[in-house]
Order: sequence, then C-alpha cells, then structure tokens
Amino acid sequence: MTHHERLHRVGLPSSYRILTAHGVLSSAGYANPMERRLKAPMTIFKEIIDEEYLTVAETKEILETLEAERAADEEHEMRYELARAIEHVNRFAELDADDARAFVAELQELEKVDEKTAYKIADLRPLDRDELRALYAQERYSLSGDELDEILNVVKQYA
Repeated sequence: MTHHERLHRVGLPSSYRILTAHGVLSSAGYANPMERRLKAPMTIFKEIIDEEYLTVAETKEILETLEAERAADEEHEMRYELARAIEHVNRFAELDADDARAFVAELQELEKVDEKTAYKIADLRPLDRDELRALYAQERYSLSGDELDEILNVVKQYA
C-alpha cells in the first residue's frame, strides 16, 4: 500500500496528512504549536493507522505525484493547502528523495542520533556546532565536541 493510499484509507485528503507528517501543521491541525495549548485539539479523523517521518525531499516526491494526478483530473481542483505545501517543498527541498533517505540512514548509524533527530538534521542541515546543538537543546543529554563533529562530517557530505 502506498503512502498516498494509506492517507486516503484514514479518510483525510492527502495534502492534510502530508502537511502534518512534514511538520507544517501540528498533529492537532494548528500551524503554531502555542495554539495547541490555547485551544482544545481538533480531530477530523477517527484513528491514526500509520505514521512515518518524511524529509522535505521525500514529501516533495509525494506531492509531485499528487500534483500530477490532480492536473490530469479536471474535476478535482487543487486545494489551497496543497498548493502551499507544494510551494514550500519546492522552495526548501535541495536534495532528491533518494539522497535524503541515504542521508537519514547514515545519520541513524551514529550512536547519538535517533530517527526523529536524523530527519530534523537531514531537513535543516546544520553547518556548525551551535546550529546542531540547537537541535539537541530539548534532549536530556548533551553531545561532546567529537560527537558533534562526527554528525557534522556526515552533514558536509550532503551539503
């Protein structure tokens, strides 16, 4: 089952789920995480069947397929959210999807890089220790200079 089919199985428009998976909208459907604390969460689906992390490049690949499908079908107008998501990934995706997957896999081989952080690093590609430390700011541990340099060496291969 493709990612696109899984999204429709949940009953959501593909653009909405991709936006939430990519992080443009929070899981509660708010663009700003602070709104989530101020308002009661709004749920428009019954159950989450599957979730996965995506890089911007992988999201771009999915949205390109969806955009081509919508262009071929004259009855379906492209929704505003989908158009904005496509605009976003076109602006920020610098790697192709295969390189992004390889990048994430290489990062996950390192000891202090979990899946979630690997995807953040792949999307943001920090250039120095300070930028990388910012990604680890909420973790319960801090990285040594050698560990930071090890991660930055992988990042430089894909910069």
